[in-house]
Amino acid sequence: MEEPSAHRWDHGVLWLSAQRGRIMHLVCYRCRMTKHYRVDEALAQEGDVSIRSLPVVIARLLRCPRIDLQGWARCRLEMMPSKPFSDIPKPRSPSEIRLPVGVHRIEDMPLSQVPEYYEVFGYCPCGRRNTLDVRKLAREYPGMTTTALAARLICRRCRNATGNFLAYRFLPR
Repeated sequence: MEEPSAHRWDHGVLWLSAQRGRIMHLVCYRCRMTKHYRVDEALAQEGDVSIRSLPVVIARLLRCPRIDLQGWARCRLEMMPSKPFSDIPKPRSPSEIRLPVGVHRIEDMPLSQVPEYYEVFGYCPCGRRNTLDVRKLAREYPGMTTTALAARLICRRCRNATGNFLAYRFLPR
C-alpha cells in the first residue's frame, strides 16, 4: 500500500506550491501591463491556489475594475504564455555584466555634480536595470555620493543589496 503524501489530492490540477522559489509572470493584454511576483511571497499572502485560478486572485488583489465584467470587457490578466514561471536569477559579479553600447560606469562624485545630460541607471548583478532620478535624490540627500547611493540600492527582482552599481548614458539632445 502506498504511503499517503503530504501534498493534497490534485486530480491533475497544478498548484502554486509546486513552483516555490521561482518568479511568476502575468500579463494583461487589455491594460498592456506585465506583473512579476515571487511565488513564495504570493503563497505567504494568499495561500496555495491552483495556477488556473491564480490570475483571478491576482486581479482581485490589484483591484482590477474589470474583474467582475463579462464578455469582451472582462479582465484579461493571465499567465504569460511564453514563460509563466522562471527561476530567480543568480547574481553575478559586477565585472561580468556587459553594459549596452553607449552606457558607462559612473565615477565617484557628489550627486549634485552629476551632469544634467546624464541619464543614470542603477544596475544589479542579476541583470535588472532601473532609471534613477538623480536630481531628486541630490535634493533629498545633499551630501551623498554616487558610490554611497550604489551601496544603498536594493534590487526589486532578487532583493540583492551587494554588488549594485551606477551607470550613465548621454541623454539625446
